[in-house]
Amino acid sequence: MDICTQLFTGEDLKLPPMEREVEVIERGDFLYIYSQAPIPISKISGVMESFGFEVEDLLSFQLEGVNVYKFRLSPPIKENEKKILPIIEQVLGGKLPEKCQLYRFLTLGLTLREMNSLHALLKYESQLILEYSENYIIETTLKYPDLTLAILNYFQVKFAPQLPSRNLESLEREILGMLKKVEGLTEDRILRILFWIVKSMVRTNYFLEKETISFKIDVSNLWQFLHGIQPLWEGFVFHRSFYGLHLRMGKVSRGGIRWSSRYEDLREEIKSLMITQEAKNAIIVPEGAKGGFVIVEKGISKERFKEIYSLFIDALLDLIDIDDNPNIVKYDGNDFYFVVAPDKGTADMSDVANAIAQRRGYFLKDAFASGGSKGYNHKKLGITAKGAIRSASRHFLEVGKDIYTDPITIVGVGSMRGDVFGNGVLINPNFRLVGAISHREIFIDPNPDPQVAYQERKRLFEEGLGWSYYDRSKISPGGGVFDRQSKAIKLSPQIRQLLQTDREEMSGEELVKALLTAPVDLLYFGGIGTYVKSSEETNQEVGDKQNEGVRVNGEELRAFAVCEGANLALTQKGRIEYARKGGRLNLDAIDNSGGVNTSDYEVNLKILLNQLVEKGVIEEIERDEILFSLTDWVVEKVLQNNYYHSLILSIDQRKVKKRDFVQILSTLEEHIKFFKRKHFAIPKNGAIGEVVDQNGWIVRPVLGILLLYSKILLKKYLLLENFIDTPLGREFYNSYFPNNLRNFDHPLRREITATTIANYIINRAGIRFIREFDPQTLEKKVKCYLLLDRLIGAEEIRREIIDADLKMDIDLQYTLLAQIEESLHFGTQWMVRHYDKFKNIDQITKYRPEVREFITRRRLGQFESKNLDTFFSWIEYYKFLPAAIYLQEETGVSPTQIMESFQIVLERFKIEELLRGIRNIKSKDDLIQSLKREAREIIEYFVISVSEKLVKGELKIEELEPLRREIEGVRELNLNSILHLTNQMSLSLLPFVG
Repeated sequence: MDICTQLFTGEDLKLPPMEREVEVIERGDFLYIYSQAPIPISKISGVMESFGFEVEDLLSFQLEGVNVYKFRLSPPIKENEKKILPIIEQVLGGKLPEKCQLYRFLTLGLTLREMNSLHALLKYESQLILEYSENYIIETTLKYPDLTLAILNYFQVKFAPQLPSRNLESLEREILGMLKKVEGLTEDRILRILFWIVKSMVRTNYFLEKETISFKIDVSNLWQFLHGIQPLWEGFVFHRSFYGLHLRMGKVSRGGIRWSSRYEDLREEIKSLMITQEAKNAIIVPEGAKGGFVIVEKGISKERFKEIYSLFIDALLDLIDIDDNPNIVKYDGNDFYFVVAPDKGTADMSDVANAIAQRRGYFLKDAFASGGSKGYNHKKLGITAKGAIRSASRHFLEVGKDIYTDPITIVGVGSMRGDVFGNGVLINPNFRLVGAISHREIFIDPNPDPQVAYQERKRLFEEGLGWSYYDRSKISPGGGVFDRQSKAIKLSPQIRQLLQTDREEMSGEELVKALLTAPVDLLYFGGIGTYVKSSEETNQEVGDKQNEGVRVNGEELRAFAVCEGANLALTQKGRIEYARKGGRLNLDAIDNSGGVNTSDYEVNLKILLNQLVEKGVIEEIERDEILFSLTDWVVEKVLQNNYYHSLILSIDQRKVKKRDFVQILSTLEEHIKFFKRKHFAIPKNGAIGEVVDQNGWIVRPVLGILLLYSKILLKKYLLLENFIDTPLGREFYNSYFPNNLRNFDHPLRREITATTIANYIINRAGIRFIREFDPQTLEKKVKCYLLLDRLIGAEEIRREIIDADLKMDIDLQYTLLAQIEESLHFGTQWMVRHYDKFKNIDQITKYRPEVREFITRRRLGQFESKNLDTFFSWIEYYKFLPAAIYLQEETGVSPTQIMESFQIVLERFKIEELLRGIRNIKSKDDLIQSLKREAREIIEYFVISVSEKLVKGELKIEELEPLRREIEGVRELNLNSILHLTNQMSLSLLPFVG
């Protein structure tokens, strides 16, 4: 009893009013905790340790039903530290995290919100620089608290609203001086990067006093610390229950926002997806973007998820221009365009995001998030799957198969309840889906009845069911549905035959690998996960640990073709490895671009329609009716892009030689800052053979990257030019919209115009259009190409050739399309060189009626189609049309007479036959390719020079009779004879030069 008397004092028996669940009171040298519920002693000790204190002499007892804890702290709480007691109450009451080393900064004078801003910065740094853990970064700041507080003060001064002056230069000098005193290199780097994060910050919602803290970074200022492709702009959101970020390649960017489970390397996941999105977005108006968040809370409800998603979206919207909020200081100029899209885990959140945008008065309204109840439902449209199959159809067209009707055997990755997979395997009722792999199940139907299987797949898709619900009676003998985690699965004779294996048993993981490498027509990826790498890559390099045990190498694939309906199904090195051994595939950014393309049309149409509503041109109800009435029109436009991408890749494969390839690579590296070969597994010039297939062609996955970045390059420079503001540019702008919505203005008019022109040109001319890239003459080149394209009516002919799929020999189709571009290329080059000599180059298309009348004079009988036969009877002549028009303007001679002069030269000297002979010389040797090019240039120069002199009366055709006889006398056209004849052509012109 004496001991108890010594332990207790009169103060111990005093109870506070207990207005809160936990109350912390200081009395003398002791701290008292009063709690309605028991608190474990270990928890109290842990919390105090987080604040930098140790617990001494702890005594616990109950008093009138209240749990009382009396203890002494070491070191004792100082006078200025007493403000932390309410925060300790919140921690012990479960309203704040128990363990947080940053609580120690509260004892140095920070408020809880200031500490949270520091926590946000350090959390972001741990995502930005993965070499250092968050704990190590925090420990470093605790080791240098004065420097850390100086950086935080810099943040406060930089963004505190309505300060009369900021004096940031003085604060920066002070911080740099303090950095010099940091001892270790690693610690210096951590603290220096922390400062540069704040220095690169351009906006924050910190002073809005919200639950969240968000800030926007100009990442270009941080590139010195980073590796690989990086965004230009980045938003980060911090909350005690979640954190997330949004990465943008430019201010006009778009991409989905996903719910991720990658806590440690969230930014790395989002950055990889942003890089894919950037390439994919080459065909649409905005640049690439991607966002994602992780939730720290466990076992959340749907309602709580909606709350967290809403907080995330709202905090991101704080970082763009919605209104002139005086509590947000901006260092990034105007930033008015920010759109998001559904993604993994957020498929049903579009309406939520749009409601927030509308509540906040954002001008995009329900165009902020694509999809939703008033947007295009991608799953119902099946647009991503349709686009992917349209892209993959090219592989089968080239061997005379129709992917839409023929019995194609497929192994797929995905579940029937999934959008891309479910829609994809329902496109052709004759698909023979022999196997499918989902996250948990393996489906095998070794010899399916196509119609029975199709109906069962359709049932599962419509009911949103997985493979375990597949009616076993409708699976062919020997098949079944198996657990992917099984240790042992017995293989039926039918499965062994399908997989071409002698093994009688496999684990679930082994069976997945066997299916991925099965000899089928198509390997279709419609589900999330990276399943294929190269033999040179390790699983650690690839990431995606969930599929590490089933991942195979590209060289092991035996499918005839691969279709990437899902992102990152193969690594780029894995694609290249598969393609080099003869496998046919494109690229995820090529195959599955349909979804993003559809969303972009939706957003831009909504922006335009919303403007018309505001101006009173249409009613709100009409807006929705118009949008949905355009569904089929949008789908067709989107699928055209998928078709053209795969088509031009096939043509480029046959036409882009190593020298062209190197030159195009050099152009992209020079003019696109973030384009680096190593990011796309493209070797140095001396090792180009590493990306060449069995035909000697550059592999499609690499050409696909160049195709997309060629569009990005062209868009970038077109936006710097005035051409997109000309009447011709306006025509392309209008072509982006349906007829009833043309000639209205749009806030993204210039971006839409540049995108439409870039798509048109690169989809037809291919990547060789940027081969001889010169920013100084780009505007002229684009204009001349488009004018000449219209002058000869090339698009009408292209469409007729394309409509002949599976009717016309595929090689002939490619040859004809390539010939159109060869004529356009030469004519365009000539026009650019003589651009300033034309009286009005914009008016050359007025000669189109006379050109059409002239060429109808002759048909060679090559084609049944009158249009094709007439057009290709004059294919070599089109190269010289610009020169003919220039001569007409210069001399005043009638266009018909001038064209007749060119015709005389072409026919008298068998020019078409000579050029055909050059084309027929097949060789991969760079020297021979160079000689062929020089020969063509001499012939073309000869035609123009002689025609010009005939028109001007400076030459009579008879004076070149010796040359004509020499050409007539050649029995065989080979490289030697052609080089001899072109030499003679040069010599024959000498008497008439100068």
